[in-house]
Amino acid sequence: ILIENAYFIPDRTIITALMRAARRGVKVTVITNSIETNDISGMQPLSRYAYLPLIKNGVEVYEWQGIVPGQGSLHSKLAVIDGKVTVIGSFNLDPRSININSEDAVLIDSIEVAARLTEYIEDVDIKNSKKISVEQAARWRKPKTINEKFRLKFGMVMKAWY
Repeated sequence: ILIENAYFIPDRTIITALMRAARRGVKVTVITNSIETNDISGMQPLSRYAYLPLIKNGVEVYEWQGIVPGQGSLHSKLAVIDGKVTVIGSFNLDPRSININSEDAVLIDSIEVAARLTEYIEDVDIKNSKKISVEQAARWRKPKTINEKFRLKFGMVMKAWY
C-alpha cells in the first residue's frame, strides 16, 4: 500500500486498517507534506499526531521536503494497492474531505498504471522526502512547548474544518 496525500489526517478507521495491513506483512508507505511544504501549517500537528501508532506498527511515514527543499507543496491524493489498483483524485485523508467537501476519486485497475506511478514515487518523491523515525513521532505525539501544545489542542478542536 502506497499512499501519497497532501493533507493526511487519518481517522481511527484508516489508522487501524493501515496498522493491520502492516502487521500482516504488507508494506505500507505514507508520504505527506512536511511543515515546510504544507500550505496549511495548522494541519501539520494533526498529521504528525497520527504517525506514532502507524510507525510502531510497521508503517513507513515520510514527509515530503520539496524538489527544492522547503519550496512547493505536495498536492497528490493517491493510493496504490497491491501493485495493481490505483486510486487517484481530489480526496484528502482528512475530516474535511470525508465530511464537508465534494471530492472525487477514480479507481484504475491496471498493473501497468500502478507500476509506473509507484516507480515515479519511489524515484522522485521518496528521494525528496524524509523518513520519520519512531523517536521523532513520539516527540510530536507529546509536544513539550506551550506553543506546540496549543497548536495541537487547537488543531484537534478545529480538525473538522481543516
